Amino acid sequence: MKILVGDIGGSNIRLSSCSFGPDNDIQLHHSWRCSTMEFQTLFDVVQVYTHRFPTEHFEYGVFAVAAPTDGLQAQLTNANWTANVHRLPFPAVLLNDLEAAGWGTFNRNLQKHVLQHGSSSSSEVESSVLGIGTGLGLAHCYPTPRFVSPTEFGHVSFAPFNEQTIRLWLWWQGTKTERLTVEAVCSGRGFANLVHFIADEHPELLPTDWTGQSDDWGEWLSQHPEIPFTQQVWELFFAILGSVCGDVIVGNRSSQLALCGGVVDKNVALFQTWESTFLQALYDKEPMRHIVEESSICILSESKLQQIGCGLWYANQFA
Repeated sequence: MKILVGDIGGSNIRLSSCSFGPDNDIQLHHSWRCSTMEFQTLFDVVQVYTHRFPTEHFEYGVFAVAAPTDGLQAQLTNANWTANVHRLPFPAVLLNDLEAAGWGTFNRNLQKHVLQHGSSSSSEVESSVLGIGTGLGLAHCYPTPRFVSPTEFGHVSFAPFNEQTIRLWLWWQGTKTERLTVEAVCSGRGFANLVHFIADEHPELLPTDWTGQSDDWGEWLSQHPEIPFTQQVWELFFAILGSVCGDVIVGNRSSQLALCGGVVDKNVALFQTWESTFLQALYDKEPMRHIVEESSICILSESKLQQIGCGLWYANQFA
């Protein structure tokens, strides 16, 4: 028995054929990726995939989408793209992408990069997964019985926590008309805002070839981590990320916090460079610092986390 699993994000769509081994061990085959903007509908994407792999026959489809969903349709929050399951050639359901990532964390064989071991000795505990990709998402995971609750944390208002982020907040109020959210400064899309804020605050650090334009600021920052201008941006980003992680842990009493998504996965090495910045903002949660210190924090570098989660969700529901 096979199902089609997919991860539909603001930038890319990833599909795989999913089968199940002993104890519902997830096995992914015939993985394929395309740009989200290459296709107009989910039906078109599935049709291309099934034509590309004509020997694959599916009994069901489970697709993670970067948006809230009722299970049948969704409007992506990070792209002008609508998904629905009505025309597909098999029964299917849509999951919020962070719900799928949360299900993926139940796979114990995931590769992890540990940022903080934590002092909690419990293994079966409530945990959270924070996705930092094109946008920002958060889900909470409960082990017994298994259940994942996605949120819209990325759209929560951003709260300044030091002098620089107060200036960032004031800069936003003077240049933007919309509300400042966490996602606007802690995501792939948020990099553009951080870059332009630092450009206004430190014009003397601008590179000589600076134009103020880029198709992918995250990629540009990753390629030039050594120049003074990008170092200012990265320091601000890791301070914000540390504070956000602390807020998630304290607000939800999360004994474990997993980070996933393209932004963290592509920049794991920079966590060591900016470790003190990250940890200072992470621990600045008095009188609840001890809750943060008890929590373990890791990066999940599995690029197919959401697809694995779609398979585990299906196994939990129907196996």
